[in-house]
Amino acid sequence: MLTQKRLLKNQLSLNPRQLAQLHLYQMDQLQLEQRIALELEENPFLEEASVVTDDDIEPRSPDEAIKEFQSWEDFREAEIAGGRSLSGTESRLDFLAHQFSAGNTDYRTELKQQLDFLPLSCMEKNFGYFLIDSCNEHGFLQQDIQSLTDLFSFEMQTLLSYEKASEVLQCVQQLEPGGIGCSNIKEFYLWQLRDKDEPLAEGARRLLQWNYDNLSQRKWQAIKRDMAKNGFDLKACLEFVKMLKAAPVEVSVSRSDYVIPDFIITVEDDQIHIRLNQRRDVVFNGNSSVDIIVPSAHNGHRQENSFWRERYQSAKWFANALRERERNMLSAMHAIVELQKDFFLTGQFLSLKPMILKNIAEKIKLDIPTISRLLANKYAHTLFGTISLKQLFSEGVPTRNGELVSGKIVEARISSLVKEEDKKNPLTDKEITEKLCAEGFLIARRTVSKYRVRLQIPVCKMRGDL
Repeated sequence: MLTQKRLLKNQLSLNPRQLAQLHLYQMDQLQLEQRIALELEENPFLEEASVVTDDDIEPRSPDEAIKEFQSWEDFREAEIAGGRSLSGTESRLDFLAHQFSAGNTDYRTELKQQLDFLPLSCMEKNFGYFLIDSCNEHGFLQQDIQSLTDLFSFEMQTLLSYEKASEVLQCVQQLEPGGIGCSNIKEFYLWQLRDKDEPLAEGARRLLQWNYDNLSQRKWQAIKRDMAKNGFDLKACLEFVKMLKAAPVEVSVSRSDYVIPDFIITVEDDQIHIRLNQRRDVVFNGNSSVDIIVPSAHNGHRQENSFWRERYQSAKWFANALRERERNMLSAMHAIVELQKDFFLTGQFLSLKPMILKNIAEKIKLDIPTISRLLANKYAHTLFGTISLKQLFSEGVPTRNGELVSGKIVEARISSLVKEEDKKNPLTDKEITEKLCAEGFLIARRTVSKYRVRLQIPVCKMRGDL
């Protein structure tokens, strides 16, 4: 029996260009430069406006870029010769690869070369490239396979099943170095043990699969009981696990990580000046070129006309999106400096005031998710070094005299208490809370636990001497 029901509900939907705008907001300086370089290469209606680096190439004007091709067919042949497809599929994949790539790219290049020799379809290989670029510098996947499958399907406007994506992941893990794409160290340990048949390997599998949580919490008695019950020697199994690799890709501890700041902040006569670290920029220059594409509407080449108009509109949107990103980022940074003026003048983290994303959103009249994307993975170069903007945000903690202090001050005090504690009798979260309350901070034990976890300080059982 068929029935009809009338349903009224609120629903927010974003069009593809709004989603692309949010992607631009989230990019750091390096990712933005890579995206700009890609757009400059693919769209003749964009030209480079200013270049700060010394090794950049002088840009061509849009008119020169267009006149190189007598027709849309010439442009298509040049794209194919250069290794690009007309649909833009590989361009979107390149952009996604830039988003997920980290500092160490050597192992990614080698893996992609190995992947080319596998009997996979074009879509499967593209997803394999996407998985490789989604791994961090140690070779671990930072997102689950289902999320990556959904993102790939959305960007490629196709449907890739979870089962097929899992098969591609297994193929990637078989390449050298092995285990690329494991989600964490536990999964990587088990991946290394998958084909080992010796008794110690079986004991190591038991230790990792059934006692991993106890192992991380150092509950040795419970682990010993379980291992002895199943006929395994705990000490021998631990030694066997120590022989395994801790990550698919080993990164030298002496390797220097470089951060390109998004903002440059200077101080002159107690006046704080802010500017974007704009290393590459583009402008839309279509007005002088529109007379070149409009006549094509009269000569019957509908496909050619549609192609050029799509490029024209895309270039216009991209240039406007960059300007909007710059305006919003500067507005957000000015609001941060206004709230944290003492910090930018002194460089002392203890001078930070309580500040959350809502405070910035109210000042510049933007929603909180937009502010979060604008400031994510962003850095500022100051007189006292390069800092991450997320270090400036903290909720307020009330004190006995009625004032609010930054959570950074409480975190610093927790670190000091842990350093000064008796290692044979470490402080519990409750004892730390009592000490902080005695100093005038009105704070709950669960808040202390949250700060301790944020500071990566283990619980008292794990801090004590063995």
